[in-house]
Amino acid sequence: MMMSMKKTKLFLLPAILLAGCSVDSQEKLSILVPTGAPSVAFASFLNDSNFKVLDQANNIVAQMVDEKADIVVLPTNLGVQQIKKGLKYKLASTITFGNLFICSTGLDEDGVMDDDDYIVSFQQNAVPDKIFKSVYDVTVDYYGENAQEAAKCLKMKKNLVDNQSVDYVLLAEPAVSKLESTGAEFSINANLQEVYKEKYENQQIFQASIFVRDSLTHEQVDPYLGRVKSYVGSIKSNPSLFEKVKELDPQAETTLGLDVAATVTAINKNNALGIGYENAFEHKGEIDTFLKIFGMEETNEEIYFK
Repeated sequence: MMMSMKKTKLFLLPAILLAGCSVDSQEKLSILVPTGAPSVAFASFLNDSNFKVLDQANNIVAQMVDEKADIVVLPTNLGVQQIKKGLKYKLASTITFGNLFICSTGLDEDGVMDDDDYIVSFQQNAVPDKIFKSVYDVTVDYYGENAQEAAKCLKMKKNLVDNQSVDYVLLAEPAVSKLESTGAEFSINANLQEVYKEKYENQQIFQASIFVRDSLTHEQVDPYLGRVKSYVGSIKSNPSLFEKVKELDPQAETTLGLDVAATVTAINKNNALGIGYENAFEHKGEIDTFLKIFGMEETNEEIYFK
């Protein structure tokens, strides 16, 4: 009876959430992804028992050390670092391409961000901070470990630690859209993805990627990658489809670590969430450019799943 009920539930779901469901007939591979934007690409796996979302990338790395995870999502730089340290994984594809925006509180009279302004960022020396510093040479202060915390400074127009007035705040989607929904007064000063492209000859930010255990074959992995690619393409074309994740998991927002309505809004804004799907090896040059901002050398072709 329980199996019958489960099948009925799946039958009622939109076909797009079952795209690539042929993986059900394959060997079950374990999947680990971090909360936030990268988890969106894997949302169709929400009620799969082999799928888990963890709130810290380092917790995913810990599972990789013992090869307990078959497919993982990590910041591209962190995943490549783990491979260079000897972990037996390969870089398969990239699924997020930057979702960072410079937001203005409106307090800066000339509207030009420079060293005379008070700028707040988050996650010092982590990926958002490194990307920001790769294109801007300005002094910043930090507040919080995530964009949701930094958004508090933007809403209040001050650093909540020292009570100093703030001119600009680095934020990520969907936190930007979530704050907009509250009626907070601010504006977008710059799309960091576009600023990055201007500096690096129209190259993209290859921010978060899929890594697979290197003993796995294409026959085992491709159904999973195909399902991700299909789902991402569909919600980019029709963002409202992402609202259906609550049918897969009533606690989807807690599980994925994001606001579903704000996520849909962000994708609707010309894909401000920065989700996509690209075969990593086909973009080796852009990945190498991205890794340089972390002081890393060019990648070896052997680390790619190809």
